Amino acid sequence: MSKPKKGKTCPAMTNEDYEYHLSEDCLEYCICLLNNERCVGVTRIDDEGQTSQFFSRAKNIIDEKAIKRCPMYGVSAETVKQFIREKMNSEMEEKLSKIQDIEGIPKKTGTIEKIGQELRLSKMLGSVINHEVLRITDKKDSNNKKLFATQFFVEVTSEEQSNFWVKHSKEWQKHSNDNPDCEKLDWIQDNSGFAIQIGSVFSRNEIFPVWVNFRFAKIEGKQICFYNSTSMLIDYQMVEDFITTNFPIKYSNDRQAMTNSSNFHHCVEFCKTGE
Repeated sequence: MSKPKKGKTCPAMTNEDYEYHLSEDCLEYCICLLNNERCVGVTRIDDEGQTSQFFSRAKNIIDEKAIKRCPMYGVSAETVKQFIREKMNSEMEEKLSKIQDIEGIPKKTGTIEKIGQELRLSKMLGSVINHEVLRITDKKDSNNKKLFATQFFVEVTSEEQSNFWVKHSKEWQKHSNDNPDCEKLDWIQDNSGFAIQIGSVFSRNEIFPVWVNFRFAKIEGKQICFYNSTSMLIDYQMVEDFITTNFPIKYSNDRQAMTNSSNFHHCVEFCKTGE
């Protein structure tokens, strides 16, 4: 393993960073401009054991053998720029080729109508969503196994999850008498989270990946997944569709087993009663 220097590893790598981060946040660095995925030569380690009870810390590092498998390894920065230009032009042409008039609807050609259309288009083109939901098919992958074993999904930030742990866990009660009137639960935290790029957003002539962080805990023996997106641009409908399409689990009265921080009591009740 080499000790890489920021900005020196590959001309196609963005957000290059090899410092310590939360394990799931670490995945958002060293993204390849060519495919919007992590560099094939980057691996994640925690060689100094910078972990805590609630969070695990890790950093990226370059595997010199693995990075040589990249077809762009060793090319110049100018070649990478040209490749990206051609890739973006091709993607834009494909999007434009799909635009068609709607049959049976009269075309507006008057001056006032045309100005109105141009104003609406200018607003729309500021952010065009490529809404294609990623399908998870590999059930043998260790990360995917955790997702498929999940019994309830909760959309919360890491801070909100920590606050719920303080409020509800029996383990925290050993150290503090906070929230004495709140029923305490058996809460076993899983420190090995991860992130998945579920799609992309096209905006301002750039393609931005949509990443979702996943963290897990066993609450009263139930597998719970906490998730949230921390991308620069987020399509919340895409995130919801990713969950409901790949993991359509139900609970009481055939309701989708997912909620948010405002309704976390639904998850608590499920963990207590199974309903």
